[in-house]
Amino acid sequence: MPSLAGSLRQTARTHPVLAFLAVSFAASWAYGLVFLRFVDPVVEYPLSQILSLPFAWGPFLGAVAVATATSDTSARTWVRDTLDFGVPFRWLALAFVLPVAVQDLPDLLLAAAGEPVVVGASGLPQYVLVFAFTFFAGGALEEFGWRAFMQERLQARWGALAAAVAVGVAWALWHLPLHAAGYTFADDSFLLFTAYLVGLAVVLAWLFNSTVGVLPVMVLHAAHNMPGFLAPAEGAETLPILDSAIPLLAGVWLALGALIALVHGTETLAAAARSSSQEPASGD
Repeated sequence: MPSLAGSLRQTARTHPVLAFLAVSFAASWAYGLVFLRFVDPVVEYPLSQILSLPFAWGPFLGAVAVATATSDTSARTWVRDTLDFGVPFRWLALAFVLPVAVQDLPDLLLAAAGEPVVVGASGLPQYVLVFAFTFFAGGALEEFGWRAFMQERLQARWGALAAAVAVGVAWALWHLPLHAAGYTFADDSFLLFTAYLVGLAVVLAWLFNSTVGVLPVMVLHAAHNMPGFLAPAEGAETLPILDSAIPLLAGVWLALGALIALVHGTETLAAAARSSSQEPASGD
């Protein structure tokens, strides 16, 4: 009779993406439900930001667990090979600038309408701190799971666009406990939140497939989580279209994703097929 460990390993080999999702959701939701039982993520901000960090580790743990269970690669070797520091600086710069530009678009529109805005309202230390926390200990670590594992495997069978949409939906569902507690886009619907992440997932898939390793998408994720560099000045009047910026930003990410698919095609979402040192496992 096969052992439980052997059965789990065989299941992971046959259905690596489902195994990844199971581990990722179980790890994050188990922590998230305990976290939300004792911490109000809105009232106890910014302490809640730090205490919520382990929630983001689920996809990383899921990817490492399934990748190592389905190959002879050690966890350290898989992470090292997936990270890959041989990325041209221009891609890292683009990965940083793009989400900053999108996030600041509402305030750029205010400035274009003649309303006063301020630059660097949050202060340099907060930008550096949020980026560093996200990159080294928070949401950027998710990219080992969503892009380096799930996107890589699904696109080998479905094509990059369909894979990115599936990743975006899974990514949104994974956030569900935090969204229900008002930790994400508290004033907007979960459907809008999902559309936002689907658009962002397509852009991230393009960046992932256009470069090597997971480093560029980690940079984009960390830059995306920073506060905006622009903010309305005191006395500035808002525009009706900016009563809620989230629909606008979701539309921008979706439009960028559609443009990428139109220019590069749905199969790869990139000008050239991505080169990778790792062969994705077969299965769903």
